[in-house]
Amino acid sequence: MKQTLQKRVFLTCRAMQLVCVLIVLALIGGAIWGLIHAPMHLEAYGTQRGLIVVPGDFSAVQWGLVCALVAVPLVVLCYGLYRLFSLFQLFARSVYFTASTVSHLLAFALALLAAVVASMLSNTALSLVATWNNPEGLRALNVSFGSHELLLLLFAAVFAVIAWVFTEAILLAEENAEII
Repeated sequence: MKQTLQKRVFLTCRAMQLVCVLIVLALIGGAIWGLIHAPMHLEAYGTQRGLIVVPGDFSAVQWGLVCALVAVPLVVLCYGLYRLFSLFQLFARSVYFTASTVSHLLAFALALLAAVVASMLSNTALSLVATWNNPEGLRALNVSFGSHELLLLLFAAVFAVIAWVFTEAILLAEENAEII
């Protein structure tokens, strides 16, 4: 029974590692594809938000800012997925309640939190960069916060709290081990 459970945990964790890798590859591929087709996306971005965006008038500085604004949340999220991958790697080796597993879980939660905040700030800054060349009165600063961001922030907070509780449990277990 225990052997079967360990094998299921091992296989599930390896599958989750594969999912993490595939998500990172999809994020990077999507970002590259999006930057290659950026003019079309920037026009659609502007249309969705009621902005007038003319990407053909963009300077090299604006394109650099667009690339940086897209990259920052992506890099933070990829780091979080790397830490989640590392957590599943430890779980696959039957390492569960240790400081390293908790640190990976906490790092994933904080990276997800940071990626959501970075994405919101990035989108706000992107609206400013996208309308930079517009005449006065047609420039825009677009700030949005929706249920998607709220749920991701809640998800990140739940994992951060779980990591904190596990940290306390590990410390308590170490104290009890010293007493006995």
